[in-house]
Amino acid sequence: MRNIVAQLLALGPELALFILSSPILFARTVGAITQTQVPSPNLDLSQLGRVALAGDFDSISLYEYVGQSQDSFSTNGSQSLLTRYPNGAFQTLGTTDAYIETMCPFMQNGKLQGVVVGGNFTRLGGVEAQGIALYDPNTTSITALPGLSGRVSALYCDDASGTVYVGGSFSAGNSTNAMAWVTGWSNLPFEGFNGPVSSIVKNTAGNIVFGGSFEGLGNATTPKDPDVQVINLSSGNITSSGTSTRNGFSDPVQIICKTGAQDGAGNTWLLQDDTQGYWQGAYSFGFNPTKIRLYNTQQDGRGTKTFYFEDMNSGGILNLDYSDADGKSRSCSA
Repeated sequence: MRNIVAQLLALGPELALFILSSPILFARTVGAITQTQVPSPNLDLSQLGRVALAGDFDSISLYEYVGQSQDSFSTNGSQSLLTRYPNGAFQTLGTTDAYIETMCPFMQNGKLQGVVVGGNFTRLGGVEAQGIALYDPNTTSITALPGLSGRVSALYCDDASGTVYVGGSFSAGNSTNAMAWVTGWSNLPFEGFNGPVSSIVKNTAGNIVFGGSFEGLGNATTPKDPDVQVINLSSGNITSSGTSTRNGFSDPVQIICKTGAQDGAGNTWLLQDDTQGYWQGAYSFGFNPTKIRLYNTQQDGRGTKTFYFEDMNSGGILNLDYSDADGKSRSCSA
């Protein structure tokens, strides 16, 4: 017999940690899982002197419970739900035909409904289940959660709402790669994500946070440049110097998110005539600007003749590429 922990580690340290650190399977209701103790054979070996056992093993344990086996693992790619006998040996509760990737305890109204099991399997414990199933440790029954097609890689059981948030690479209902389960499948308002979800957590503010290899929401247009994000300039502390005193033209904030057609009082910021000045935004977060759109005013014949873009952290003046009035690409440097 091979040592059970050695077999776990041979299949991968992540799997060993996953199974050995799943207390929900251990803290089951007494009597829910039958574990019948084997009566002692009361062998009298005193007349044999010292007895030695030889074979292909690196550890040994006593057979104390019916069904106890050290052979809990298969080499065909399948995995199992495990619990432990009182003597520390593992008992198989259900075997899948592929990998188990995630589990969480599903609570509703303060009562454990079962353990939600996710992975890329199609069967668990002989029950047909596409990627997700519910194991009830009180009855040892396995219930499929039909309606999902694909692989489940992340689960978060929210006790407060009695909701299971499911992530992975799958389709279900009107959503892709993210869904919710209460007593049935529920579409998320943003219809999932356009790439696989690999992690789901709840932050201190009570929000459910999804992580993975996606670039956008399921019901939103994916940006052409996946590593680009629009910055809300109005969220910063906006200040200016040399500002005109004319009513309706002195607020530096009012030019944010305006177009060239929106020129006039309440939409345009002016400097005093023939006076240098600046428009400055200070933000509580860092970002690397790659594009900025500027419209020069023509209010009453006024406008900016020269300007530069300065990084206030380093004091450096940034080089700019731009399109002129004829649509030709131009560049300017400090």
